Amino acid sequence: MPGKKNTVADALSRCSDHVPNEGEDATAITLPDKLFAHLIRPAALEESIRRQQRDLKYVPQLKEWVDKYDLQKRASYYWNGTALVAPDLESVSRALLEIYHDGPTAGHPGQAKTYQDL
Repeated sequence: MPGKKNTVADALSRCSDHVPNEGEDATAITLPDKLFAHLIRPAALEESIRRQQRDLKYVPQLKEWVDKYDLQKRASYYWNGTALVAPDLESVSRALLEIYHDGPTAGHPGQAKTYQDL
């Protein structure tokens, strides 16, 4: 429904408690850049793993693993349950460990929990 005709949504998006009083500046809360780096790194690592899977040199290995590890192919990528399969583990293992061990939600889970999460 076009803008002015959708009066219900318009009224909800313009709640009086969301508008500063006349003469007041709107308060903005900004988050530090370091918080966003934690989101970018896992996404970049996932893209790196996806590139590995598309690389022709890993195709034979992935085909071998399909039966051996009961991998599923979803959206053109190989998965082991909910985990994206990394054909070249050495190239991503350190980054994975850092994400799961040093991440803001990891706390300090210990060796067994970190290993299980990986």
